[in-house]
Amino acid sequence: FLGNDPPQTPFVSGGISIEPGTTKAVLVFNSGQQVRLTDSIAFEQAIEKFKPSGQVEQAIEYNKIIVPRGGEYNLVLADGTSVMINSDSKLSVPDRFEGKERRVRLEGEALFHVAQDVEHPFIVETEKYNVRVLGTTFNVSAYPDSDLFETSLIEGKVTVYQPDTQHEVMLQPNEKVETIDGKLCKETFTSDHAFLWRIGVYSFKNEPLEAVFKKLEQYYEVKIINNNQEIASRPWTGKFRQKE
Repeated sequence: FLGNDPPQTPFVSGGISIEPGTTKAVLVFNSGQQVRLTDSIAFEQAIEKFKPSGQVEQAIEYNKIIVPRGGEYNLVLADGTSVMINSDSKLSVPDRFEGKERRVRLEGEALFHVAQDVEHPFIVETEKYNVRVLGTTFNVSAYPDSDLFETSLIEGKVTVYQPDTQHEVMLQPNEKVETIDGKLCKETFTSDHAFLWRIGVYSFKNEPLEAVFKKLEQYYEVKIINNNQEIASRPWTGKFRQKE
């Protein structure tokens, strides 16, 4: 990391083994039944095995993929959309897409590569904002325990909006929108900083040390205690490989 002070020797309590994230998730069906997942094939097999059977048309049910701290998970939805879910995140998806929209709900962070379908927009719901697309690649970070919301666009076009207001922001490639003082603010970006986690690189750019600690807790399933609150708001920049 690059900070304002000279680097000092880090200290980690003896006996603690910090392991890098692995591919793991739990699929929770609408019925409450749970299945542990280890790869995308397991997700497809689980959906096929436990989906309702019979001739009577069933109502659409939402199932939830829960990725714990220290985990990550890739999956492909029924429409061909691929999703890479980051650590400490939850994605609720329907057992099938019907109607005018394809709608999922995200708590945490995920990278979406949406299958193009002009007549059926893809909607990503988060706690405060929604992202509407037709077909594109973008990253959404919206953890429930954080005031920060960010969407970064790689290709295509997306619209970020707040459901209960008329305020919306349209993004072009290499643009992102984030919340600053509770408002959506758009800016351009020149690096793939927001997407490096998908290749196992964790990157921070001028982020408060306290925010860095929260992300490290999610990535490695550890608890970090800061005994010096004076440094909590200092900005930090740097990156490292997940498995180092």
